Amino acid sequence: GAGYGFAMPQLYAEVAAGDLSVKIGHFYTLLGYEVVTAPDNFFFSHAFTMYNSEAFTHTGALASYAVSDDTTVYAGWTAGWDTGFDQYGGGSSFLGGFSTGLGDNATFTYITTFGDFGVIGEGYSHSIVIDFALTDNLNYIFQSDVLDTNEDVLGDGGSTYHTVGINQY
Repeated sequence: GAGYGFAMPQLYAEVAAGDLSVKIGHFYTLLGYEVVTAPDNFFFSHAFTMYNSEAFTHTGALASYAVSDDTTVYAGWTAGWDTGFDQYGGGSSFLGGFSTGLGDNATFTYITTFGDFGVIGEGYSHSIVIDFALTDNLNYIFQSDVLDTNEDVLGDGGSTYHTVGINQY
């Protein structure tokens, strides 16, 4: 009552066989470099793109398949962005992409989601993250996000919401 409820950051089951794994339930997003849990981020503050161009969580099913030691492919269905088990806003979208090694010191990750995101409307989003290991203890991260939706998220009478971001860590 009184506006209070429960918060369930993640609640999912995962099954695996060989190089294939399937996660079903409510889980953190694959989009972007920064993550929801504070101890796993280098900086205390967050980039603009984390709040405005990326989902925090998804509810649905996500499969991951290790094609090789260096490459993993992701594909699944979600009930939109930042939804619980009630499918708030009626979302239905694809979530997928891949991550691959670029030699011994770099990793390239491309994640996309498209369809009905729920409360922010129908659209397309992708995130590109390149991780360069400069030394054993120092990495350089380049990230770029793109988001296009058909919803007037800002409430300014516009017909679309479009963001492009570049972050460096």
